[in-house]
Amino acid sequence: MCARFQSRKRPWWAELLGGMIAGLSATVAMSKFQSAWNTTARRMAFSAGEPDVFVGSVNSQPTDVETTKIVLNRVADLVGYEVSDVAVTKTALALHYGIGAAGGYVYCLLGPVAFQRFEEEHSLLAGAAFGSAFFLAADLATLALRGFPDKGSQSPLGTRFYGLSSHIIYGVAAAQASKAVRIFL
Repeated sequence: MCARFQSRKRPWWAELLGGMIAGLSATVAMSKFQSAWNTTARRMAFSAGEPDVFVGSVNSQPTDVETTKIVLNRVADLVGYEVSDVAVTKTALALHYGIGAAGGYVYCLLGPVAFQRFEEEHSLLAGAAFGSAFFLAADLATLALRGFPDKGSQSPLGTRFYGLSSHIIYGVAAAQASKAVRIFL
């Protein structure tokens, strides 16, 4: 373990708080990235003279909250419950930000241990690696629930790139927020 992290033991609540702050800020950054991506795609479709092409097409990329809504609706169908759209939306938002906060906590706990000197010297790359791993875990865990066959063979390449890019943004933001929070805690 790095000497920098051994010299100062933080209580568990400080690690939890720091991780949640890093995860929530990273989730906000990822959501902003997804919003910018979709806005740019809409503008490109509109400037090409096809404003209706974006709606419901392959170019239309779901945000993570929309994906969470799809998964929640699928789970509700599987167990035989009918849930209102308002409840699904609220639950999806809470779940999305909760998973983001938990991911930040995992990064704060494992980042210094798993990446050691690499995390200290190249935190952006460490964050990108974490975001990529987070994407793989989330993608593999939710593909079956979203109705895709094994290994996402029906998932368009653009959708996978969009998801990976979003999670790399999440990882980089989590790394930077984690670094900043460690200074204050």
